[in-house]
Amino acid sequence: MHFIKSPKAALKTLRHGVATITRKKAKRAKEMLLEACVEDTVVRRNKSICETVRNKDYVVSTIDHLL
Repeated sequence: MHFIKSPKAALKTLRHGVATITRKKAKRAKEMLLEACVEDTVVRRNKSICETVRNKDYVVSTIDHLL
Protein backbone atom coordinates (compact mmCIF):
# COMPACT_ATOMS: atom_id res chain seq x y z
CA MET A 1 0.00 0.00 0.00
CA HIS A 2 1.32 3.41 -0.94
CA PHE A 3 0.78 6.19 1.56
CA ILE A 4 0.75 9.85 0.60
CA LYS A 5 3.31 11.66 2.71
CA SER A 6 3.74 15.04 1.05
CA PRO A 7 1.73 17.60 -0.92
CA LYS A 8 3.95 16.91 -3.93
CA ALA A 9 3.15 13.21 -3.75
CA ALA A 10 -0.52 14.03 -3.40
CA LEU A 11 -0.47 16.17 -6.51
CA LYS A 12 1.43 13.52 -8.45
CA THR A 13 -1.02 10.84 -7.35
CA LEU A 14 -3.98 12.91 -8.49
CA ARG A 15 -2.40 13.78 -11.81
CA HIS A 16 -1.40 10.27 -12.76
CA GLY A 17 -3.98 8.02 -11.20
CA VAL A 18 -7.24 9.84 -10.69
CA ALA A 19 -9.28 6.91 -11.92
CA THR A 20 -7.40 4.34 -9.88
CA ILE A 21 -6.92 5.96 -6.48
CA THR A 22 -9.11 4.92 -3.61
CA ARG A 23 -11.58 7.16 -1.82
CA LYS A 24 -9.44 7.17 1.32
CA LYS A 25 -6.33 8.13 -0.63
CA ALA A 26 -8.23 10.86 -2.47
CA LYS A 27 -9.44 12.32 0.80
CA ARG A 28 -5.91 12.28 2.22
CA ALA A 29 -4.52 13.89 -0.91
CA LYS A 30 -7.09 16.66 -0.73
CA GLU A 31 -6.24 17.34 2.92
CA MET A 32 -2.52 17.47 2.14
CA LEU A 33 -2.98 19.88 -0.76
CA LEU A 34 -5.32 22.19 1.12
CA GLU A 35 -3.02 22.22 4.17
CA ALA A 36 -0.06 23.10 1.98
CA CYS A 37 -1.94 26.05 0.50
CA VAL A 38 -3.50 27.33 3.72
CA GLU A 39 -0.29 27.52 5.74
CA ASP A 40 0.97 31.08 6.15
CA THR A 41 4.60 30.11 5.97
CA VAL A 42 4.61 28.50 2.59
CA VAL A 43 7.89 26.80 1.86
CA ARG A 44 9.27 27.63 -1.55
CA ARG A 45 8.89 23.99 -2.52
CA ASN A 46 5.18 24.05 -1.71
CA LYS A 47 4.56 27.40 -3.36
CA SER A 48 4.49 25.91 -6.85
CA ILE A 49 2.14 23.21 -5.61
CA CYS A 50 -0.29 25.86 -4.34
CA GLU A 51 -0.12 27.71 -7.62
CA THR A 52 -0.79 24.49 -9.47
CA VAL A 53 -3.79 23.73 -7.28
CA ARG A 54 -5.16 27.25 -7.64
CA ASN A 55 -4.64 27.26 -11.39
CA LYS A 56 -6.03 23.78 -11.86
CA ASP A 57 -9.20 23.66 -9.79
CA TYR A 58 -10.06 20.41 -11.54
CA VAL A 59 -7.72 18.64 -9.13
CA VAL A 60 -9.90 19.55 -6.15
CA SER A 61 -13.15 19.06 -8.09
CA THR A 62 -11.93 15.63 -9.18
CA ILE A 63 -11.33 14.65 -5.58
CA ASP A 64 -14.80 15.91 -4.63
CA HIS A 65 -16.20 13.78 -7.42
CA LEU A 66 -14.45 10.71 -6.00
CA LEU A 67 -15.62 11.32 -2.43
